[in-house]
Amino acid sequence: MIVDSQGRLAAVFFDLDGTLIESEHVWDDALRLLATSRSMEASAPLLARTKGVDVMGAMVLVHEEFGWAEDALRSNVDWVSRQVADTFRS
Repeated sequence: MIVDSQGRLAAVFFDLDGTLIESEHVWDDALRLLATSRSMEASAPLLARTKGVDVMGAMVLVHEEFGWAEDALRSNVDWVSRQVADTFRS
């Protein structure tokens, strides 16, 4: 993570496959929060299918599982990415 001179997040390196940092639990938490915010539950089998998948691919799986509209895909990717960044920022 890189912070600019004003303390704002300037860049984030996402290690989605856990090679550098074991981060799957953070991504899982963000997906659970997204699902809960829409009265859904991100089950263990669904989360297992997202392991090692990039954020867009994982979100496609989530959308397919829940029957969510494709037009919300990008905004949900952005939402989950912000949640993960916020976790690592704090």
